[in-house]
This record gives sequence, C-alpha cells and structure tokens, in this order.
Amino acid sequence: MDDYQSDKRRMVFWNLLGGLPQRSGLVVRLYRSAQRMALFVADAPAVGAFSLYHADLAARLCEPLRDMFSVVPVVMGRRDLPTLPDVEKVTAYDMLKRCPSLSHLVRQVEGLASTDATVLVLGESGVGKELVADSLHMLSARRHGPFIKVNCAALPENLAESLFFGHERGAFTGAAQTHVGFFESAHGGTIFLDEVAELSLLTQARLLRVLETQSFRRVGGVRVLTADVRVVAATNRDLKAMVRKGDFREDLFYRLYIYPLTIPPLRERREDIAPLVQFFYSCYVHSRGMQTAPPVAMSQVADLCLHPWPGNVRQLRNVLERSLLEAVISHAAYVDFQPALRDDDPQRHAPDAEADEGTWKEMRARAIATALKECKGRIQGAHGAATRLGLSPNTLRARMRELGIPLPRELRKKKTPDA
Repeated sequence: MDDYQSDKRRMVFWNLLGGLPQRSGLVVRLYRSAQRMALFVADAPAVGAFSLYHADLAARLCEPLRDMFSVVPVVMGRRDLPTLPDVEKVTAYDMLKRCPSLSHLVRQVEGLASTDATVLVLGESGVGKELVADSLHMLSARRHGPFIKVNCAALPENLAESLFFGHERGAFTGAAQTHVGFFESAHGGTIFLDEVAELSLLTQARLLRVLETQSFRRVGGVRVLTADVRVVAATNRDLKAMVRKGDFREDLFYRLYIYPLTIPPLRERREDIAPLVQFFYSCYVHSRGMQTAPPVAMSQVADLCLHPWPGNVRQLRNVLERSLLEAVISHAAYVDFQPALRDDDPQRHAPDAEADEGTWKEMRARAIATALKECKGRIQGAHGAATRLGLSPNTLRARMRELGIPLPRELRKKKTPDA
C-alpha cells in the first residue's frame, strides 16, 4: 500500500484480525521510503513458532532482496533517460562516477591523475580496469597526449621487443622500414599495459630497464631515445603468488606495485548494477538516435541484481545491448534480459550454484537442529520441533534424513549398549 501510515485499510485489517485464532508471525523489513515499504512475512499456525534464531535466519536469507529493493529504480524508458550533453563525449570517468560503490576509487583516481606515478590496476576480467587507466589519462596533464593501449597477452614473444621499442630498417629479416614502437608512440602521454602478467620473463626484463632508466633503443639501433611516458599496468592475476613461483620478476613487481588500485567484482557491488544499466541504456539509445525504445521494468533490473556476473561489467553491458536490440527487433513492450542470461554457459556458474546449495543446506540443518534442541528432541505434538518449524512430523523426518541429521530414536539406540 502507498502512504501506509494514513491508509484507512490498515485499521480495517487490524480490526478483522480480532476474531481469528492466534498464530505466529515473522516480519523482516526489506525497504522503506517516504511512500512505500517492502516486507518479508512468514506465518505459522502456532503460538511461539519462531525464535530469535529464525529471525536471524530470515534476515540473512532476505539480504539479497534488501539490496535489490535499495537499488532498483522505477520502470525506465526513453523519457526517463538522463541528460547526456553529447554521447560522443561520454568518458570512462563518467561511467566510473555512476557507480556508488566506487566513490573511494574515483577519489583515488582523481588524486593520482595529478601525478606521474606508476599505477597498477587489479581486478577480475571485465571489471573495468581499462576505464580506470583511461580516466587517469583523461584527468591528467597528459590528456592531450597519446593514450596507447597494449594487450600484453596478445604479443608474439619473438616480436615483443620490436613492438614495444620499435626497430630500425634492416634490423632483421623482413624489416623493410623503420618501425616506431609503443613507448615511442606514447611519448608525452600514457601507455596502458593490460594483462602485464602475461609477458615472458625476458620481455619483463626489457620492460624493467625502460621503467628504471626512462630510456630505450630501437632494435638494431644505437641512438638512445627518451621515454616521457606515464605507465599504467593492469592484471587479473595474483602477482605476489607469481613472484613466489618465479613466474614474474620481483624487481618488476616492485617497480609496478607503487600504487595499486583494486576494483571489486560486480557480484560484490550490486548497488552499481541499476545505475550502470541506466547509463548503458542511455548511451545505446542516444548513440543510435532512437526516438522510441522499449523500457526496462523494475522486475527485470531486480533479476540482474541477483545474477552472479562472472564476466562482470563487460558481461552486463553485453546482456543489456543484446536484450535491447532483441526488444527493438521484436517490437516488445519491455526489455527482457532472461534470454540473454540463459545463453550464458551454465558451467561458468556451477561453482557458485554448488556453494549456494551448500549454504542453503547448512542453514536448513542449523534451523532444524536449533528447533530440536529447544524442543528437547521432541518432533511431534504441540510443543514439538515440527510444529515449531511449521512442518508436518513426516516432512521434518524426511528432511532430517536428507540432511543427515539423526532421528531422536536413532540417538537413543546409539546410547543403549548392546546386550
């Protein structure tokens, strides 16, 4: 109900309850605003059916729902799009600022942008490490200089030195002309070394020399060139573990690990999902000059908030664009994310599903064990555990067997010595 404080139906509801049998209720508040409230309500046909343990259990189970209600906006359509002065000028920094959970990271980026310090960005694939690197460049005094992105994982080992530092004509077979490398191209700007952990130990040694001396030579050249470059590196690997195993140079690690920035995975910052959906929706619609577009319903965003997102922000954007395009093609009333989510490889979510199932079984087992303890092992009757849990005695026994909880009579048999 809207405006629940003054709604007359509230008083009528309580008056109707007067003649009903006494029951037990458990209520968890999920969300409250000036006009609305969302509640989780559990009911049992017995007095005293719920204990403080059940209240704590319900609160834990409702935690994802509470997060969902706190971030999900109203139905979002074409008329609800945020005003973007020019979609062509929307920057990575604009996207970072849309994420409430990244406010501390944004402040760090703003502070680091005024320096030339080497920055190492850490995080899973797809969380937005390139966005941080781009923001550092665009907010710095080097923003008018080049921003060179290097995917270190895609560099052929035999060409890595030439690609990084360039080569002179005739330096090797096939070198028909002089080639300018990444560092020389980035002069006066920023070089972004993505997936830096994938470089070979030999290339790491060559990279270390440039970082320490700020100079290099082209392959086959004798002239020393200066590298006036700000270095931002990124990886989704555990560099400390790689150093211990000998897979990453310790000296290069300390040269890069001057100021690390860690971006949490999307599953740990679900409050960012709704604003990101709005941001991507707006960019997609504006960039294509769409006058009308199917809206995104609140329930659909709620589903997104509960998704595990192994591919993080990159996967979220992909799902949104695919779903919006499908809705436009099929002239749908609303954007439906479910087909795109179902297209994900289920094996990618299997570990999370198993963990969730294990957690759920553990919570059920604890609830049953607590009820049995409070009822002194009694299952049946008005004061038995089955009544306390709102189950039939047979159902409770079946669940106990399923969860490996011994029945009271089995415990008594174990305590009775053999004749």
